[in-house]
Amino acid sequence: MKPRKSLDSLHGQVHRFIGVVDRFGRFEHSTKGSQETICIRDLHLADTDTPITPDHWWFKLRDIWLDAGVRVGDRVLFTVKVQRGSKGVDGPDVKESDNPRRQVMGCGSKPRSVAVLQRANHPKVELEALQREQARERVQLAQAQQECQRLQQVQEQLVEQNETLAQKLAIARTELEQEQQALQQLERAYTQLRFALRRSQHWSRPVLTAGTALAIGFGTGFGVVQVSPFAPCARGSALPLKISWVDQPSAIPLKLNHHAHF
Repeated sequence: MKPRKSLDSLHGQVHRFIGVVDRFGRFEHSTKGSQETICIRDLHLADTDTPITPDHWWFKLRDIWLDAGVRVGDRVLFTVKVQRGSKGVDGPDVKESDNPRRQVMGCGSKPRSVAVLQRANHPKVELEALQREQARERVQLAQAQQECQRLQQVQEQLVEQNETLAQKLAIARTELEQEQQALQQLERAYTQLRFALRRSQHWSRPVLTAGTALAIGFGTGFGVVQVSPFAPCARGSALPLKISWVDQPSAIPLKLNHHAHF
């Protein structure tokens, strides 16, 4: 068995220690009130497995111990700085105690790391852990069910919005088709108007030619000009004009077919 090593020789140094969780406690501080504690026994230097003096140490039960989930009987590994600390009873009962408050060389109150090397084999503790795990799973299941209901509501809202958008799209398509039909009607009316305008322009020159023929007829005698309204009058084609003279009944009627180009 290795001899024990005093912490006095390790003052100010940071070391890793191995120990066993002995118990949890509580003490009343003169100014800070009640504080929870944890006791680690069978302390050894982790690197050399050398036992140390003192063989146990009380720590404040900080979050780092709780986060590791330590339990009574667990074998733990922790890193801490060796320094002076207070040990013993404090408060109104200090005079009646055989362990008064005093300064000793020990472990710092703030471990830098804590890890559980081996769990204690306690059926009761394991049962309690299983019960806590089961309770945790029930809470998670309830939360999952609530999330599932929320997602279903979101899905229903999305389906409703999709139907509304589909209806709006159908209305928009109908309006677009109506506008296209109206545009086609306007295009047909515009085409008809252009055609009528071109026909009116085509008829203006034949009328002028007929007027000229009448003027010539008035100089020699009375004449009649006949223009067929159904005659073709495409641009560049001939327009048949029939002029008859009726002021000389004894003479042979003169018929002139005049073709005008425009």
